Amino acid sequence: MVKTVRTMVFALASLAALACLAGCDLGASVFPGRLMSYEAYADLTRFIDPDHIRDYRFQIVRDSASTEEYLVLANDNGSWGDDCVVVFDADLKVQGHFTMNELDAMDPANQFGGRGAMVDSDGMIVVGNRRFAWGPRGLAYSSTLSFNLHNYGLTIPEAAKPNFSDIRAWSNSTDVFLEYDAWPAGWSGTPLTAIPKFGAGTWGHLDGVWLLATWVMLIADRDGMQPQIHLLPRAAFANLSLCDPLCYSVSLVPSPGSIWWETLGYTDEGFAVFRGDTSTYMRFDENGALIGTPLDVPEEKRPYNESHLYGRTSGWYVLDLKEMSLERRKWWWQ
Repeated sequence: MVKTVRTMVFALASLAALACLAGCDLGASVFPGRLMSYEAYADLTRFIDPDHIRDYRFQIVRDSASTEEYLVLANDNGSWGDDCVVVFDADLKVQGHFTMNELDAMDPANQFGGRGAMVDSDGMIVVGNRRFAWGPRGLAYSSTLSFNLHNYGLTIPEAAKPNFSDIRAWSNSTDVFLEYDAWPAGWSGTPLTAIPKFGAGTWGHLDGVWLLATWVMLIADRDGMQPQIHLLPRAAFANLSLCDPLCYSVSLVPSPGSIWWETLGYTDEGFAVFRGDTSTYMRFDENGALIGTPLDVPEEKRPYNESHLYGRTSGWYVLDLKEMSLERRKWWWQ
């Protein structure tokens, strides 16, 4: 019954969009503003049980050699019977969805594992330890990695070893470190590892990693410190020559205890995040500097039960964990 209702709602909204294209002005009194505003929509109940959605990692992965972007939901717990990997294109059309049994059957000697995702230097989508190429019917299994991708990954095409995996922060008893591995194209051979130090602290965590034209941008937490926005020279990151301790911090994110990190998103024009104590969105430019006046958000539009991602040049993707929907809307700041 629930899926039937969702289908009817989606059909009505699609009719509304077609009517508007034909020049007909349908008012908000006919369709809710939520339906009038979205650009693309996906019903996740086709793939995932609502009781399990919070266990999935929601990621946007970007092809460094093109403008292609993909949305990925990943989980390596197959005991529920749900799809463990679901991949959408930028228009939220499903390109592939796989259960744990299907993922394991791709390489029975190496079971599926890992929740990280990226597009590698060959233009293939990597999720966990599986690589997928485009086939006539969407994603097709290509090969298995020798490790499980759990953390952030990105590709720097000009690097001698262009695939960078498991970008993460961690700490020992006194210091916090950045660590990442550089792999050759095709993921063959042995990776090189960089472990520059962030500085003193007892805990480390990355809240975002993005590739810019000349920089790699990181947002990192350290225990007892405000989250810092780091701009690392792309060339230095690519050849693993970063200074130790890490010496490229740019600015601080204010009020870290009040930031809703699940709403953080980056575009080529900068990034934004919701601040709970002031109920505002803070905006930053592409260099990490706070810009403009924070945007007030009324109670009924605050991002409860949501995770947000942002497209490189357009699109604001909202995963509603309660409604089990994925929507692409126009950027809220436009």
